[in-house]
Amino acid sequence: MELLGDTLKLVDCDNGNAVLVDGEDYAWTANKDGFTITLLNSYARQMTHELVLTYETSFQLGDATAFKNDALLEWETTGGGKKTSSDSVTTQPDYYTQKKWF
Repeated sequence: MELLGDTLKLVDCDNGNAVLVDGEDYAWTANKDGFTITLLNSYARQMTHELVLTYETSFQLGDATAFKNDALLEWETTGGGKKTSSDSVTTQPDYYTQKKWF
């Protein structure tokens, strides 16, 4: 799978659904495992807002019958402690996509 970078969007649900600005509110970088988002400026300090991340990917089906998407969040508390949260979901393309009839 490949991230379509221009589709990546972070929305601040606690600030009138404001769309965060790449390079001002966050920065993202692609890596071999996917991508990393780093919050910047006011979002990097004492973050208490709910953010929603959306993005699109492209893929070559090949022999794959399922695609796994892993998420890992890492942050530091105001006291300096480190916290993590992770989740994973596996998606199977529908019959028509698997048969390349899309």
